[in-house]
Amino acid sequence: MTNNDIFRRIRYTFDLKDNTIVDIFALAEVPVTQPQVTAWLKKDEDDAFVTMKNRELAAFLNGFISFKRGKRRPAACATIAAEQQHGVPEAAHCAEHEGR
Repeated sequence: MTNNDIFRRIRYTFDLKDNTIVDIFALAEVPVTQPQVTAWLKKDEDDAFVTMKNRELAAFLNGFISFKRGKRRPAACATIAAEQQHGVPEAAHCAEHEGR
């Protein structure tokens, strides 16, 4: 199975539109264009087909995780969130990491 096959299957399984895929790549901080996405989705025998590189698929998967789960919080905020669950008051510096 090729990277393009995996990419296609995820796209169709989750009914992702091309513009949503561009946004998913942006979540991984990798800019792509809609024509790039279209070329990766073409059938292998199509003249416009472009092979998806490992880095491109990895970027998509990282962005997809953020898309489904949300951006990962910095470690300091995760520690503070765990302390809050155990009754320790919130530290003010976490608000900086969350963009407040």
